[in-house]
Amino acid sequence: MLNVLEIIEKKIFPFTKRKMKSKKGNIFGAALVKAHDNGELEIITIESNSILKNNNPLMHGEVTCLFKSFKKLNNMNLKDYILISSHEPCPMCISAIAWAGIKKVIYLFSYEDTANFFGFNEDKEFCLDIFGTEHPKSSKTMDIINLKNIQDSEMQKIISRIDNKYKKLILQYPNTNTNTNTNTNKE
Repeated sequence: MLNVLEIIEKKIFPFTKRKMKSKKGNIFGAALVKAHDNGELEIITIESNSILKNNNPLMHGEVTCLFKSFKKLNNMNLKDYILISSHEPCPMCISAIAWAGIKKVIYLFSYEDTANFFGFNEDKEFCLDIFGTEHPKSSKTMDIINLKNIQDSEMQKIISRIDNKYKKLILQYPNTNTNTNTNTNKE
């Protein structure tokens, strides 16, 4: 049985790495899982950002994962599923996740991590501009969890190991962290 960190490390990370190596994706990955009553997490789909592959700035990892999940499940309401993301979902993705009916989002890298380690710094700015807050917040309809905020020393050791894998990966494939934001107008 895989837990959330194992899904990130053993499923999302290798998938993302393969996509980056083939120049069909970049550092952002996501998985849709179903939590069963026995605690087992069943992976439905795994995807990564496919902006470069599709020449489409909307194809973020979470959105690509949702598209694939809708098709696979033939179900437009994903309220009984959990979205696990390598990175904090951007405003577009968190909105798509909400529209999909997902009630729980779990991620590893915050907007600050994404800016500092991976060179993408627009998310926090967009979130502030669009939603009036620096980060999407849990609400009565959606629980948003940053794994790095969980105070568990064993988990933090695993998170540190995963951190290092992602940081090495972005150094191996630096051309995949292309900033696609062309909206540079500031009022």
